[in-house]
Amino acid sequence: MSGATRRPERYLGPRPGVSFPQHANNVVPLQTAVSGEFRINSGTIPIGVAPFQGNVVDAFISVNNCGRDDSNPLRMSGEVYINGTTIFTTIPCINANSETAGTAKTTAKHTDATNTTTGFDTGVTAGVLAGVDSGTPVSFKKGDVFTAKLFVTRTATPTTEISNAGVVVVLEPDYI
Repeated sequence: MSGATRRPERYLGPRPGVSFPQHANNVVPLQTAVSGEFRINSGTIPIGVAPFQGNVVDAFISVNNCGRDDSNPLRMSGEVYINGTTIFTTIPCINANSETAGTAKTTAKHTDATNTTTGFDTGVTAGVLAGVDSGTPVSFKKGDVFTAKLFVTRTATPTTEISNAGVVVVLEPDYI
């Protein structure tokens, strides 16, 4: 057909006239990373904008090097905010190693091949999403802004600084 307007490609379901949202099974988490050593608290770090309405199903922080301090507290914790309101009732925290070289750590749950939770890294406090105890999910609307702040607790100069941190927020669409 010469001159006909071609329809855009779309994923078709079992009936050719029914199209499905393509992001339903391909949701990419919002994430950000900050390179370098952390000696002071971060400012506000933009993570992203919600591309749809839904719920936060997980959020965690990770570091490439958790640092080392043999005699003083050294830890990193992080807050995640939706439009300036925290999503946690317990914020995730990574404590430095003592007497060993710093290693990569995460507050994410470790799972096995069957997706069963097997635990967390040593010296880690997992974040608890607000509303988990009451069964109310942390919800957001399309266009909400996600930000984070990272906090460093230290009393002296450590042997090895905390470095290269990342924040991940896993979103689930809310289809009505």
